[in-house]
Amino acid sequence: MTTTDSTNPNDSTSGRNGDTPPTPSSRSPEDSVEKAFGLLQDAKAFEAKSEYWKAAELYVQAQQLLQALSDEASREVAAIAAAVASSDNKSTTQEEQEQIARLYRDKAQEYWSQSRHCLIQAMQHEKSKDEEVTADKKTSAPTGNNLDDSKASNPPPLTCNLIDDDQAKARNHTFTVLFSRPIEDKEGVGFGTDTVATNDDNENVMDQQWSLEERLQELNKSLPSGFKTDEERMSEINRGLNKLGLSLYTQKQPFARFQDELKPPKTEEEQIDEIMAQAQDEVAFAKSNGDDGGWTNNPTGKINSNFEDDFSEDDDDDISEKGDELLEDDQLALKTIRKKVIKAQVKIAELVALLDQAKMAKDKEHKADDDSSNSDLSDADAFLTSGKKKLRSAQRDLQKAMEEWNDAFL
Repeated sequence: MTTTDSTNPNDSTSGRNGDTPPTPSSRSPEDSVEKAFGLLQDAKAFEAKSEYWKAAELYVQAQQLLQALSDEASREVAAIAAAVASSDNKSTTQEEQEQIARLYRDKAQEYWSQSRHCLIQAMQHEKSKDEEVTADKKTSAPTGNNLDDSKASNPPPLTCNLIDDDQAKARNHTFTVLFSRPIEDKEGVGFGTDTVATNDDNENVMDQQWSLEERLQELNKSLPSGFKTDEERMSEINRGLNKLGLSLYTQKQPFARFQDELKPPKTEEEQIDEIMAQAQDEVAFAKSNGDDGGWTNNPTGKINSNFEDDFSEDDDDDISEKGDELLEDDQLALKTIRKKVIKAQVKIAELVALLDQAKMAKDKEHKADDDSSNSDLSDADAFLTSGKKKLRSAQRDLQKAMEEWNDAFL
């Protein structure tokens, strides 16, 4: 039969967690008496079922209620005695209160002894039960060189190790009340009672944490500043390993050509801006070196471009000489024409690349000895078709540039 049952932890009179039953000041004497006798009936019922731990716990609660009633009655007797001190005879009320106090005190002492008896019975019962389980375990243990013999030879857990926290607190409280008393350790915490952290305790903990952080900060400031970084240490380690013909693995940046492949393709406007910036840099470099490079005012020089011969260097020289006299509309027209020409240059450059790819595909076709030459031939045709589109687009850009030129300057 189990001996580890516990009362409801929500019951205010359960005596759990070091709590004591309500005193008569918090309820009427009649309610306290009724509660005490209810506890006694439950305790006797558990004792009859050999559940001695529960019985001892309830006897303790009933004894504490009766003792509180006895103390309250004794205080009333003292108050009445002080009121009739001038009288030689005792009053009837005083005698009745003395009898009531004596009755409560006797009953409290009786159930004090009964609770001790139940506690001793509970410990003896649990001891016998654990010994029986241990004996049965030894009897049923297998013999031989089985791998599980070591597990089977382990002693079974004691009953006290199987109870939960609430039951353990109830047992500790009952034993402390009956055979000991609460004591305080060096930090002022009572043994056998539960304590609740207060705001002052929390503030002390926070202060300790802050003081620790401040000490660490001061210690950090006091350290010398000549410490080496992780990179410097790794560099020294690598130098030492290199002398031994070894090295540590380090993550290196990928090659530039792989980085270029990972970048998204540039838009047409971005390509035009880059070409314009490159052309301006070339002009500035040629002027600084005194090299005509096809961009000076030499009448025999020619512009290195792929558009029609009508757009000659003489026209460019005329535009540069009159640049200071042009209006804003003319400057805008020049910018538009220049963009159209550069667009055509970009497309012509792409056309040249497509022609190179088509030539490579044609070369593969002649060298191939199997049927795979058909795919190369289709690739070459695709390159040529795309190149033809680029050529037409470049022609349209040059035609638009010529139209802008005629509208603006002719």
